[in-house]
Parts: sequence; structure tokens; C-alpha cells
Amino acid sequence: MTFLHAPPAEKDIHAGTCRRHVFSSSRSILPLLAIAIFCADSHAGTIHWGSKGYVENADSKGRNWDAGYTMGMGVFRHGFTPTFENRGQWATEWRELGTAIYDAEEKRFAGTVDTDAHGDVEAGTAIHFWAKNGDDLTKGPEWVLMTRDSWKWPAKTSSITPATVWTTDERSISLIVGDVGRNGKHLISRALRPVPVPESTWLAQHFGRDADTMAADLDPDGDGLPNALEYFLGSDPKDPSSTGSPVLEATTGEVRLKLARNPYAESGYVLEASEDLRIWFPVDHDLLTDRPDLVETSLKKDATKPALFFRFQLKPATK
Repeated sequence: MTFLHAPPAEKDIHAGTCRRHVFSSSRSILPLLAIAIFCADSHAGTIHWGSKGYVENADSKGRNWDAGYTMGMGVFRHGFTPTFENRGQWATEWRELGTAIYDAEEKRFAGTVDTDAHGDVEAGTAIHFWAKNGDDLTKGPEWVLMTRDSWKWPAKTSSITPATVWTTDERSISLIVGDVGRNGKHLISRALRPVPVPESTWLAQHFGRDADTMAADLDPDGDGLPNALEYFLGSDPKDPSSTGSPVLEATTGEVRLKLARNPYAESGYVLEASEDLRIWFPVDHDLLTDRPDLVETSLKKDATKPALFFRFQLKPATK
């Protein structure tokens, strides 16, 4: 079996350079000089990078990372500083320089980057590691974005230098998103959603400044859904054919409810049940999917109790 063992140990990096003892006479100085220059060019710009080995990384619910996670090393465009608030812009401002491969046996990501392949990156540019299990914020991916003061893009050099080694460490990592060294886990990703669009802004995008139609409790398209509910669902408040409703799937032992929703909405919901459509009460349920764009939940059926009606009750946006 072949092991990655990367990022390699410091001693292995030094052992892998072109520094070797060569016996020669004075007549062989030119061939040796050519060999030395060739080695300097081919080894001066290698970066071994990745995550700490033999540890467990977890998502926001404490589950260990699976094969769906990737880790990239890269830089952000000049002048852009990543923050939690501008997370929606990261993908367009990001330039990936390398992708690490996950070694399941050593429990770490490991990659190698040749700096000569990215000669246009300015020396001293801050390097970031970005671990994630998806790119689309509307699907609720989990991300960790981290950097470190010592992770700076190296200057060009023609001399023989040991390869650079960058790896994660709880004591000196600076995290933009995510956590480290908590509850026995090394890296802990954070579940994210798009930057919310306030209800008033969303309605203004559809109605402009028409105050007579953009109030939250109005239903200008006459489809039975007030603007506040159209905002939560992401349907067009000016088009009566653009509606949304729960999808119910009943089996022998359970009832499943699915509801597509606006991933940019700040408002939430409460699942309620009723026996007679007059008195409604909150009902316990197992949340199967809780993405910004989709809710899927399950309720156990009890043959000894009356049949129930269900509804999603809108909760106003949290101010």
C-alpha cells in the first residue's frame, strides 16, 4: 500500500532536495554547474500543504466529514478581504491554486503546488485554505475558510531552497468561517446560507415604489397568497400562476412534507396540525432536510388518533 504522507515531515522535505554530495575533479566543474542550476529551477518553488493528520473533522452537527468534502488552497483577488458578511462574493473573487486529496487512512487532506505554475501571483499575498462540501449557498453547504500569518506566497528565487510546508494548527489558524479544536474535533465546518434579502427590499424589487401593492398583507395578484407569504416561498407576487405549496407523501407508517422556499428570505415557519381546520397546534416532527431552499420533514402516523391536517404557519422575519 502506498501512503501519501503529505504534507511530509520537515526532514523528508530536506531529504528530497537536490543537495547531494558529488565527487569530482576540477575538469568536471561545468557539468556540475549545469546540474546545480537545473535542480534549483525544478525544486525552488514547491509547496506541500494540507490539514493536520490523524484527527477527525466534523460538520456543524458533529458528524465526521465524508467524501463530499474538498479542500482548496488559493488567493482572493487583489483588494478583496473575505468576511462572513460578503460570503456570497467569495466564489467570484477566489482563485484556486491547488486542490488537496483526502487520505482516509491518515485522515487529512494533502496537496502539492508548484509556484512556477502561478508566477503572476504577487509575493506576500495571503494564502487561504477553503474546505467545503458544496458551492451553492442556496443549498446550505458547510464551509471552513482559514488563513495564517505565515501563509504568504513566496517570492521568486533561483537558489536551491527546501520546499515550503503549510498545515493546519489550532494554535495559530485565523478562521473567517468555521471553528477549530472543539469537542475533540480538529476542523469544524459551519452551515451557511445566502446573505438574506429583507422583505421590504425583495418586495421593492417586484413593485418598485408602488406602496399600494407592496404591503406585506396585500395580495395584488389575487392568488390567495399575501406578499409576505410570496416572499417566504419565493414566488412572483405579481403572477397568480407563480405559487408554492407543500408536497405531501404518505406511507404506511409516516407522512412526509416538502416545501420549497425562498433561500434569501429572513422569515421562518412553524409546522402546525389540526383535526377540524379550526383549532391549530404546533406538532412535533423529524426534520429530514433543512436547506435554505427546501424543508423536508417527517411525522409518524398513529392509527389510534384522528386524521390530521397540516400547515406551515409563517413566522415574521427576526429583526
